[in-house]
Amino acid sequence: MILSLLKKLVFLSIVLLIAWFGFKYYSEKRIKEGLEQAAYMAASEARIRFDEVTVDISGAIVLSELEIAPRNYMEDKFYAKKASVVFPNTFEMIKLMYDIRMENDWEMPASLTLRFDGIDDPLISEYGLYAQSVKAMNGMIKQRLEGVAEPVCGEYYVLGPSAIKEMGYDAMFSSLFVSYDFNRLDQKLSLRVGGGVPDSYTVTAKINLENQRSLGIQDLMTMPSIDSVELTYQDEGLTEKTNRFCANKEGITVDQYIERFAALPDDYYALSLGIIPNQVMKTAYLDFMKTPDAITITSYPPPDFNPMILGMYEAQYLVEVLGLSLSINDKTVTPFELNIPKNAYQPKQQANVEEKASNHGKRERMAVQESEAEPPAAKKEQKKSQLQKQIGSSRVIPLDQISDYIGHYVKVSVERSKHFIGRLVSVESDTVSLQLRHGGGTFTMPIEKHRIESIERLR
Repeated sequence: MILSLLKKLVFLSIVLLIAWFGFKYYSEKRIKEGLEQAAYMAASEARIRFDEVTVDISGAIVLSELEIAPRNYMEDKFYAKKASVVFPNTFEMIKLMYDIRMENDWEMPASLTLRFDGIDDPLISEYGLYAQSVKAMNGMIKQRLEGVAEPVCGEYYVLGPSAIKEMGYDAMFSSLFVSYDFNRLDQKLSLRVGGGVPDSYTVTAKINLENQRSLGIQDLMTMPSIDSVELTYQDEGLTEKTNRFCANKEGITVDQYIERFAALPDDYYALSLGIIPNQVMKTAYLDFMKTPDAITITSYPPPDFNPMILGMYEAQYLVEVLGLSLSINDKTVTPFELNIPKNAYQPKQQANVEEKASNHGKRERMAVQESEAEPPAAKKEQKKSQLQKQIGSSRVIPLDQISDYIGHYVKVSVERSKHFIGRLVSVESDTVSLQLRHGGGTFTMPIEKHRIESIERLR
């Protein structure tokens, strides 16, 4: 009895093994032919080459030695030692390939991952745009902080390709991936994009969408309902290696090197990060340097959030608008603030800003006087006609009188020739707030007074 059962199991295993290798051979041949045909059709735009196609029993289709070289010599070629399409399981892979081959109605699997490993990293080149920008940033920071703060790592304020190579890495990122995971029952779709270097770090951006009915093209093209967005840096050895590398360059211990960050001036963070962290954020980062694990920024935008309005807000208001939170080593950092430095990259401009602010009232009074001056009749009619065509009848409002016009519709002009038209809803010591219309709804946007060039009341 047992012997008979064993014989049947062995026979079944042999049949399944033969069937698998038959499917594997046929699939690899068909996929390779399809890719070669696609490469031929795209030959006018790029040269596409690859070595082998492998269909793995784990549910993955793998291309080796993939190279895409654009015909435009100004664009860099893309190379990956391995490119993989990973299905949730072998059955899903076989089912999709069968449905496509038989021209049946088919749908995407519940999850899928496209991954590239062994990438030829263009950022590591010392002659590339990134390397040059890091070099320029180091020079600028050195000029600004000379006599105030020494470089944090040998001759470097900011680490770039040169330092990465000195640390023994041959790439700043060597893997990329894009994936999704769809829950049909809850109608939730998660999208992930990321990359990194094995045994060094991984960076992942994850978007969680709600009310996603299917993976059909029509449903995917509709405006998504965003539940949350996460950006995560997962350390896998890079921070500890960087600490040792820089401590050796400075001739100090790792603990002494970490403590030096506590004494760095705000200008260092402003110039290197673009923000000035508060003391709580600095302390949390020092703890991360001592025991590196993960840094995560999470956003929970409001239900009616429209991404198109983001560009209208100043960065310091994004924490509230986007519902941002910061977590370091699984501990929430509170308060989380985006303190954006004013003119950090243009030191000479600060004087101009202060001069502009001191002369602001004078310019406004002159504008009022000019608007109230009595021009000749012909010019007066011409000016009136032009104003009506552009923004209707208007009047310049002195900044110190703006609170008298709460509830009125105004046009606020800021630097870089940008302006906003909306209803004035509040005036604070440093900001004015407008109610603006966008996409059939309204939202309130604060504007810092130092940015304002002029304010006009619309009739």
